[in-house]
Order: sequence, then C-alpha cells, then structure tokens
Amino acid sequence: MVSIDSESYHEKKMKDYLMNIFKECHMECIEMPIEGFEAGNIHAVFKEEAIKEHASIEYDDYVHIEAYKINEDEEVVERFKHACHNLQLTPRLISTHGGSDNNRYVKEGIRGIVVACAMNDCHSVSEYTTIDELEKSALLALHLMID
Repeated sequence: MVSIDSESYHEKKMKDYLMNIFKECHMECIEMPIEGFEAGNIHAVFKEEAIKEHASIEYDDYVHIEAYKINEDEEVVERFKHACHNLQLTPRLISTHGGSDNNRYVKEGIRGIVVACAMNDCHSVSEYTTIDELEKSALLALHLMID
C-alpha cells in the first residue's frame, strides 16, 4: 500500500524515495517520464504494473492545498517589512511548502502572507517561545492592525 503526500505533478521526492525502497527489495524500477512533469504520472505506472500482475490498485486523488506565491514587492509584504522596521525587527522572508488558512484566502483573491513568529523548533517536541518573543509578536500584530 502506498500513500503519496506530495504536490500533484511534483512527485519527484516521493518517486525517488519509492524507487529506492523497490530497488532495496530487488524489484525492477522503470521511470516513465512524461514531458512537462517533474516525476511522471505515478498513478499510471502503478496501474499498468498492477494489470501486468493481475492485481488491482485503489487510487484516490484530491488536492489538499493549492500553492500560491506572494512576490516581495507586493503591498502586503511591503507593509510587513515597514512594520518590522518601525519596531526594529529584522524580517526574514522565506518560502515554505506548508498549508495554512492563507492558501484559501489567496485562492479567493485576498493577498496575504503567513507571519510566523515566537516559534522555535516549530512542530517538534522541543518547540518553545520566550516572553520577549511573545511581546514582540504582539506589538507586530498590533502595528499591522492599526498602521
């Protein structure tokens, strides 16, 4: 059984991972690249191979989140950088591949960014924050609301 948690048509990491596992099990791995896609159509390959072995597969495909891009010169980013500057904070703009409520907002035409602050070792058992970071986060949120 295989569950693929990857962005559609960008399955390269998962494809590479699965190919390594299959090779370790002495299974033949054949990559069937499809022009325009990063890793090919994994579903089609599994379906074809299942048919060869008189087997079947169950496949369910749905989009968990839709990717979006906010450019650094957009108004929402400029407002964030301005707020940070006024509070003598150093913004660090990064791209993530995670999902948030902002995925939905952007899809509906509301341009925004995810402001992650006061989080260290995020989503781990060691996650923590400090009072100073929480105070700065609150001031940043206030500044973004009223400026």
